[in-house]
Amino acid sequence: MHKYQPLTEHLRRQSNSQYPIKFKDIEEIIGGELPPSAFKHRAWWSNNPSNSVMTKAWLEAGWISSNVDLEEKKLVFRRMRGPPHPQIEAPANQDGRCLTISGLSEEAMSRLQIRAELAGETIEQVVRRIITENAKLTMSERLALADRIRTAGPKLHHLDVPAMIRQDRDAR
Repeated sequence: MHKYQPLTEHLRRQSNSQYPIKFKDIEEIIGGELPPSAFKHRAWWSNNPSNSVMTKAWLEAGWISSNVDLEEKKLVFRRMRGPPHPQIEAPANQDGRCLTISGLSEEAMSRLQIRAELAGETIEQVVRRIITENAKLTMSERLALADRIRTAGPKLHHLDVPAMIRQDRDAR
């Protein structure tokens, strides 16, 4: 879970199309301080997804920043126009593998959020668990895979498998 995930979750729970907020309220939501550049540079609040991790947090929730007032230390989040396309992106694992799921309905996202809150996990952790539990091959899938391997490989009728095993054992 990244530092700004609580902001993503907080914004997802909002029902209005505009959400005025002060910088200090954002700090309370994330449980930490905003970087100094957030108070000095308007560009820090841009809606460019490659800008910062926090930008991704509000964009993920379906919001854009606007009316940034550095003097008053406040801004307005506005809900994005058009149909929302929630997405879940889990960070890459040690092997560098990553999965992005987009186009989930608001209902599905809401159910995932509830499951995450009940389990004390992030949505990403819940989805990772659901996929892992349901990615196991069924018996019929395993048999079909075995058949595919059998038919794809060379015919091994001429091999004396017990002799190969004895030879390997005796070589040790």
